Amino acid sequence: MERNPGRLPQTIAEWQDTPADEQGRILANAPDIIPGIRRVMQKWGRRRGLTRDEYEAAVSRAPQHDCPHCTGTGVVSHGHRYVGGIHPSSMTECLVRLYHDVQGILPYQSKIGIGLLATFELGTMIHRLYQRAIQLAYQAELEVPASDPSLLLEEGHIDAVGDFDGYRTVVEIKSISAKGWQDLRSPMKDHRLQAAAYALAVDAPFVLFLYINKEHLDMVKAYWRGFPDKDLDEWRHKTLQPLMQALADGNPPQVAVKKYECDACGYAHGCPRVYNEAIPEEL
Repeated sequence: MERNPGRLPQTIAEWQDTPADEQGRILANAPDIIPGIRRVMQKWGRRRGLTRDEYEAAVSRAPQHDCPHCTGTGVVSHGHRYVGGIHPSSMTECLVRLYHDVQGILPYQSKIGIGLLATFELGTMIHRLYQRAIQLAYQAELEVPASDPSLLLEEGHIDAVGDFDGYRTVVEIKSISAKGWQDLRSPMKDHRLQAAAYALAVDAPFVLFLYINKEHLDMVKAYWRGFPDKDLDEWRHKTLQPLMQALADGNPPQVAVKKYECDACGYAHGCPRVYNEAIPEEL
């Protein structure tokens, strides 16, 4: 069934069937959602307390929502990261690490400093702040599950999926350093790959990357892209195919391991292709 020329593509197939010149026009006319996000945040910053009567009236009118931690079931998830597949955020990791991720025999062990731990926590806070604003401004769905067994991808969660003026879109939120933000000119390759996997999982033809400056949280760069199939095709050829062969053979793939990758890898304690000095003994 052909798409009505006046209607935006709603699936990846429709996007891929769209002529290149029309694709360019569609992306050039994609909406700017940053003002809507800022209006929500500015509203949060303006606070007025309630009188007792106002408080009681507000409570009586407040809608009931499912608990975000148990989705209304009353059962909280175990909280462990999935073992036995590839997480979309790890798709560009060392091929040997991906092998161990899928095989699930070696336990992943890591040790990070307080500074890096605080950096991770800051990134999580920034994600949640912008997710809430996008949800309130545009009724987007948050933390949408994304898996694709054909790619060995399991238990990913998309930051947001929304319909922005007809653009059915996967939103990827990334927080980066001030210098990285200043130098950024387009979405990073590993982020494009992750977003491609997410878009494929929910059949969304558009991806919106939001890069937030960690030192100035109101500074955002936004990049609209159509489904980045070239990045995914390259990953299938260079990573997935040799990984599947290695799994079938039962041996870690033959790769040129870089020392800095081993230094940071949680499989260093048992990986046969690791540098001996890669990880401290005391974990």
